[in-house]
Amino acid sequence: MIMINKQERTEEVARYYEAITNTNSEYVKYWFENIYGHWDYWIVVLLTISPWIIWFLVRNKQSQGRLLMAGLLMMLFASSLDFLGVVSGRWFYTTDVIPTLPSFLPWDVSIFPVLIMLFIQFKPELNPWLKALVFSLFNSFVGEPFMKWLGLYVSVITASEMYHQ
Repeated sequence: MIMINKQERTEEVARYYEAITNTNSEYVKYWFENIYGHWDYWIVVLLTISPWIIWFLVRNKQSQGRLLMAGLLMMLFASSLDFLGVVSGRWFYTTDVIPTLPSFLPWDVSIFPVLIMLFIQFKPELNPWLKALVFSLFNSFVGEPFMKWLGLYVSVITASEMYHQ
């Protein structure tokens, strides 16, 4: 392995970040011209806001802190894993609420955490493994196909392509 000095490394890393910054700037321009304010943008905004409105209306105020902590934990997991999937090129989203975030806000900070909080609140006696199974089946076989149908989610690599590489 060839050792490079810190100055060379800094210059090389700076070139990568400059390319990322330029690409982000181009995408923000594209977003303002082609996504912001269109019908699918408003669907994504609705999917981001409406779960929280529902949760606010039906939440158990005595358990609110505990539920919000569970929701925050879900946000952290979902956002982290979604970010990794997007930056590794496994999937992308055609519409964003905020163009500079690669993760999909409706899933990561709204739908997933609110569903988890509602599961905890309304079915506390249910086995957590069963809740996790229902949650994953719902998101895999209802949520993801619905988002694909709307054209908001694009899976870049399919399972069959993964096995044949």
